[in-house]
Amino acid sequence: MDKVLVIQMARLGDFMQTTPLIQGIKQSNPSCRIWVLIDKSLHDVALHCPCVDEILTIDTVKLYRMAESTHNLVGLYEELKQKCAFLKELRFDCIYNVNFSPLTAYLSSIPQCPKVVGYSLCADRREIAGSPWFQFLNTIVKFAPLAPFNLVDFFTNPNDLGMHTNNHLHFLLSSAEQHAAEKRLYAHNISQQDCIIALQLSTRNIQRQWPLEYFSELAVKLLKNEGTHILLLGSKEDEKRAEIFKQQIMQTAPAMLKRIHDFVSKTTIPELAGLLSLAQLLISCDTGTIHIAAAVDCKILALFFGPARVEYTGPYGRGHWILQVSNACSPCIEDKPTCDDYLCTRIIKPDTVVSAAQHIIYNRALDAELPKDVTLLTSYYDKWGILYEPVDSRPLTLIDIQNVVYREMGKKILDQSYCPDLLEFEDTYRYLSNTIKCYTAIFKSVLMQGRKLINSYYTNHYELQCAALNDDMSFWHPWIDYYLCAIRYGTQQQVQSIFVSGLHAATELLSKLAESQKSTVKQVPQHETAREYIC
Repeated sequence: MDKVLVIQMARLGDFMQTTPLIQGIKQSNPSCRIWVLIDKSLHDVALHCPCVDEILTIDTVKLYRMAESTHNLVGLYEELKQKCAFLKELRFDCIYNVNFSPLTAYLSSIPQCPKVVGYSLCADRREIAGSPWFQFLNTIVKFAPLAPFNLVDFFTNPNDLGMHTNNHLHFLLSSAEQHAAEKRLYAHNISQQDCIIALQLSTRNIQRQWPLEYFSELAVKLLKNEGTHILLLGSKEDEKRAEIFKQQIMQTAPAMLKRIHDFVSKTTIPELAGLLSLAQLLISCDTGTIHIAAAVDCKILALFFGPARVEYTGPYGRGHWILQVSNACSPCIEDKPTCDDYLCTRIIKPDTVVSAAQHIIYNRALDAELPKDVTLLTSYYDKWGILYEPVDSRPLTLIDIQNVVYREMGKKILDQSYCPDLLEFEDTYRYLSNTIKCYTAIFKSVLMQGRKLINSYYTNHYELQCAALNDDMSFWHPWIDYYLCAIRYGTQQQVQSIFVSGLHAATELLSKLAESQKSTVKQVPQHETAREYIC
């Protein structure tokens, strides 16, 4: 029986996004025994992941606090030494480390293990090395808003495992926990016939947070339907916003307060999951709560702006809905906003959210016009993972083209035998079919650059490094950067093979697209050229 360790030391949402990987490992090897190494705050969450057999925890908050204080270095060393001694006794057949951090790289190197997938320490133990697939993730995140794969699929599709999955997130509620949630709602005079909408008012970062007055206006409009009840969700840190929210409702619609139920800081994670499993809809910004909701099959309407991109961290599962803001300065860098007023958080208006919510719950027509820079998307799968499709037709953008191309190159990292299929492309990106022909000239331009890049690679590596600084080659900069980083850690033959085969896959698809549109070439919009869209 194989022993497998999965290391995920990040937050709640990150662990939930790792559960399909855990499920996939168990599916590929049912007799294996899976251990998880997590922060101690996630112990109860891991207990509800059905494929986890053993749980190891570390107090990461304590470790990071010690690390920040020089006089506590001895304590830090002793804490790590104690945990390391425990890990050293364990012998795993495989370790999956999905966190790019010195701490987890170090921890992954302690147990005796012949195979580490994801991130580990280099041979000299001074740097973090990543397998080709995870090196691809590291590169892509530096070129936002480029996002060819969801974070769940980055975790779930390491080429070493060789799996492509449509699995959803996993949080298994017991019948007793489900019954307790039902009793709790019954105590609040909420029946099974009522419409239950959950609201998560807060996020951990203000850049991702919708204005509280917008939530208040939204609640009043949703509660105009007499059978609707609202559940307020959140942690202890969210109590102040919940109180202000209720005060705002008291001022505008006091009679509606009896159908607003405050569960902020009053639930454990399993209790939160139980309430969400009974709700018709969760409305939230980019929070860990949306991943709990996805795991218990609660429909989600997510609001994404600031540093949040749905392509990376959107709700995982079929049929969720997302309002994504993509204004001129988005996505911004976490904790380093370029503005003081967080204007992007105010672009999505309450009427837009009301219309989308009523469409999801009651199948009513979408009657609110989307503001400029806002796209309404819904989630669906192809065989490589999840994608988000615009509900309304919209013009094709250069970032759309780049995401398509880089998804093709990512497939080559996962499967060297993969060949681009135009029919598969047209089925996957059906919403682009009416606008793709106007970009034939750009396809050809990028195609020429890609072919030139292949020739440069075969003739002179110095030219390849120069291309990384050439604005005219900006479309290919992430792929060049990926090669230059991956070659430091991977075997030279493997990385070179991936680099060239990925380019061939990309140019093959672009060639087919250009050829298929030859008879219907239209002029490219003058403001969009192949070198403008990314820096």
